[in-house]
Amino acid sequence: MSQMSLEGRQHLRMVARERDEGQADAKFRLAQAEADIMEAKERRGAAEKAKVKAAKQQADLEAFEPDLDLKKLQRTGPTKAITVKQIQDQIKWHRRIGGDVNIPKNVDRRKKEGAWAIMVQAVQRHLSGTSAEKGNLFITL
Repeated sequence: MSQMSLEGRQHLRMVARERDEGQADAKFRLAQAEADIMEAKERRGAAEKAKVKAAKQQADLEAFEPDLDLKKLQRTGPTKAITVKQIQDQIKWHRRIGGDVNIPKNVDRRKKEGAWAIMVQAVQRHLSGTSAEKGNLFITL
């Protein structure tokens, strides 16, 4: 016969019964379902935060007053009087609110002078009413 003791065989049978009855699988499925519920709640929370953030950015953008005085912009140039953040805010306004489709996507990574030139061109297109026309990218200053 077997070298196992009676207690050892009883333990093995008990473990086999638990496996056969599916208790371990049921516990695993329950734990997995709880984890899925928690993950879904986290995703919903993250989505809500993103919606709130987007709504705040849109409200800030709608409240923003762009500088549309072309002569003043050309006279001052990209000096220290205007910051890169102010230039980026104006470009965002022209892209989203003004409907300018000709502003390049990578303006945020440009140097101040390049971003300023793009902003002035956007103001020119806005004042001339051609900001929604595709391909009207470069206007001489």
